[in-house]
Amino acid sequence: MKRVLSLLVLLISAVLLTAILRLGLCEVLTLSNNGHSPTFLCGDRILVNRWSYGFRLPFSPTRIYGTKMPNRGDWIAFNAPVIHKGDSPDSGNLSVGRILALPGDTVWIGAQGNVCASCNYSLGCVWPFTVPASGTNAYIHPWSGVMYADVINRHEMDSAFFVGDSMLVNGIGVNRYVFRRDYFWVSSGMDDNYSDSRTLGLVPRESLIGRLECVLYSVDADQPWFQKFRRDRVFCPVR
Repeated sequence: MKRVLSLLVLLISAVLLTAILRLGLCEVLTLSNNGHSPTFLCGDRILVNRWSYGFRLPFSPTRIYGTKMPNRGDWIAFNAPVIHKGDSPDSGNLSVGRILALPGDTVWIGAQGNVCASCNYSLGCVWPFTVPASGTNAYIHPWSGVMYADVINRHEMDSAFFVGDSMLVNGIGVNRYVFRRDYFWVSSGMDDNYSDSRTLGLVPRESLIGRLECVLYSVDADQPWFQKFRRDRVFCPVR
């Protein structure tokens, strides 16, 4: 009987410790695909530092401590941009990506959806696109209007349409827009797949959860049970 009680106490303690970690200092994510290779592999268990950019309450976009700005190149966990207008920024599915540009930075886009950190003619990245920063003007251009309109509709609580070469915000024609939020351009981190970085695109600051610190361990589901554990991916720092 004592042994059963001891096991029960141990189990409850483990559950409580896991809950405290998830709601407080850190969180462990499991990657279910190879969309971020070669940095990450399917089956990686990744430690997320929830305090890295200021602690955000679970299930809420509100930060109660700190507002540290991420760095370019940081690997982050974030809530995917919302689909429906008016949804909370923290309501999207949990995603992983790498910060390509900060609020106010310029990225360069191409006709085929390519996105680069600098002008790159060989990849067709020749049109400048300013990542929105809170309280600053973003000028509307033919190559940026559709993306700006999408972000305005999702996160800025205004109604925007881009028709021809003109932007209508709440029914009024504009050539610039003052954003209320800070945004980051987040890519998949796959350097050979520039179009994929556009698939992630602009993410509001409120959707950031934390920085990816290390791969705790990794399991290869395609291998037999005695070879599933990847011995070379234990406590590997994220770079």
